[in-house]
Amino acid sequence: MLIAALAGSLRRGSYNRALLESLPALAPEGMTLELLDLQGIPVFNEDDEAGEAPAAVTALRQAVKRADGLLIATPEYNGGVPGGLKNGLDWLSRPSGQSVFPGKPTALVGASQGPFGTVRAQGQAKASLEHMGAPVMPTPLVLIAHAKEKFDEQGRLSDERTRAIVTKFLASFADWVTRNGRR
Repeated sequence: MLIAALAGSLRRGSYNRALLESLPALAPEGMTLELLDLQGIPVFNEDDEAGEAPAAVTALRQAVKRADGLLIATPEYNGGVPGGLKNGLDWLSRPSGQSVFPGKPTALVGASQGPFGTVRAQGQAKASLEHMGAPVMPTPLVLIAHAKEKFDEQGRLSDERTRAIVTKFLASFADWVTRNGRR
């Protein structure tokens, strides 16, 4: 089972990228994660659809298409989805009729320094993804609050309770992908 794992933050030292990098050690047998990011994705402009998509967009689109499922790790900026992530989702949904989302089993996770994790950002992203036709796994949730306390100095997810939650989440996601994947 191939999972496209998209980091919704461009920041070096991002807790969300670190979370995704921690997942292979916690994933169930048979799950492979391909780490993707939004580097080089230009601001979406519908006028640009008439020509060839930028190389970074084409590569991201192909990676998501070939994957069995999509896992997005989003930070929360100002109580919502980061602009860069929403921009990437917009590119992946276009051009009209060529979206990668219909029927693509999807899940959201997130890490934040705040006390509520990424609950608001995940809610916004979920609404957009469902509108675009992605079946988004409803539970369990991974809302890592006070992220600095959960990762070690090398950026590894070190909090054992959080690691157990993420392990359970990945097993549930594998089941979600199996039950909701394209036939």
